[in-house]
Amino acid sequence: MTRAACGHWIFTWNAFRIECDPQSAIKIIEGFDITPDDLRDGAPYKDPAARTAAALTRKAAGPNGATYTVEMAIDPEVRRRARAESDIVVAEIGGKTLALETALRARSAEAISGTITITFETDSAGEVRRRTRVTQLETKGPGQRIETATETETIERRRVAKPTPDWRRTA
Repeated sequence: MTRAACGHWIFTWNAFRIECDPQSAIKIIEGFDITPDDLRDGAPYKDPAARTAAALTRKAAGPNGATYTVEMAIDPEVRRRARAESDIVVAEIGGKTLALETALRARSAEAISGTITITFETDSAGEVRRRTRVTQLETKGPGQRIETATETETIERRRVAKPTPDWRRTA
């Protein structure tokens, strides 16, 4: 590929954007940071796709760690914009052009509601080892069409076993 592909979407087995700016990797890596700034019972937590912050609730605690949960209402405008941006990607992959304003206008009649529930599981040292994010959505389109979806994203930290020397390998 040439640099002309930078910033464009392609489809092979899945869709992906050709990124040519090395700084874009930082945003991707930040998405794997699963530890909130303040993890304690009652601490406020805000997800970028949520309308407002909500308080974390400790659901369980024991010698092996604790579990904290928070539930927030989704921000319909964030979700509407994401759906419109997806429409733009689909159009580009199909060889067409779709302006963001046009895509947003087409999505403006949708009534979007739902919740985001995030669960943090810690280890015995209090470090977050797993974050599970469940998004429940209901989208009412033109007419009486209703679309429901459940999205689950789990990011887990696991220790990687130290490789054992292979006695058969020679230098």
